[in-house]
Amino acid sequence: MLLQVDNISKFYKQNGETFQAVDSIQFEVKKGEFVSLLGPSGCGKSTVLKIIAGLEKASSGTIQIQGKPILGPVKEQMMVFQEAALFPWMTVMENVSFGLKAAGKLNLKEIEEKALYYLAMVHMSKFVDHYPHQLSGGMKQRASIARALAMDPEILLMDEPFSALDEQTRLLLHAELEDILIKTNKSIIFVTHNIREAVTLSDRILVFSTRPGRIKSEFNIQASRPRMMTNELVDIEFRIMEVLREEIEKVMKHEVDDAYEFKSRVLSTNDTHSMGSGI
Repeated sequence: MLLQVDNISKFYKQNGETFQAVDSIQFEVKKGEFVSLLGPSGCGKSTVLKIIAGLEKASSGTIQIQGKPILGPVKEQMMVFQEAALFPWMTVMENVSFGLKAAGKLNLKEIEEKALYYLAMVHMSKFVDHYPHQLSGGMKQRASIARALAMDPEILLMDEPFSALDEQTRLLLHAELEDILIKTNKSIIFVTHNIREAVTLSDRILVFSTRPGRIKSEFNIQASRPRMMTNELVDIEFRIMEVLREEIEKVMKHEVDDAYEFKSRVLSTNDTHSMGSGI
């Protein structure tokens, strides 16, 4: 097993009070597997990802990668954040090359070749001399993904990397991420609020409860790549929404109105109800 998350819990202190962010989180990730952490706001998904990355310490529990405990950031993992964390004074090429130069294991020609290879993979070859302020949001995230891949990690950790993008750009990057997964066989742990995004991309979806976050349900998705939203995947999407119903109600009652009631809608997967039927 590539990654083992064993009984992770996390407590925080705020204004003199202690509260629990996540409780007894346990799962494994295999090589080449895409695992999404899905749940309502504040359920601890990003906290778990940061603990896996070694950016935060768990209050209890352990994490191992290839049998070795994670006590801080390790070379086997790279993080892609919600906002592209590019150095504004560096070009795209310089940003992608930065980690490779810092590692000190390759000469300048090898670094350039590797950076160009991964920039081509994310369709950024024409923008190597651009600065971040000259790029769209989607381009910045492509550059961030190329920078992470260039370090050749075993696992990509992605914290809602497409949430700030428009829908068209998001869909394009979904397709590109699937292509990267096929080409590199990297493992990916992906945090998202978006059910359809999780269903489209994942091999496995872990659905979190509200705080303290626990794994409430798990969905395995066996569908070929690249994926289209078939009736079967729409059905999984609906089933996940039903699992989340109670959790959404809890959040809305706390944030909006104690009388809030989640009203589900029946989603038909019958072809006769589709817009293109009979044409």
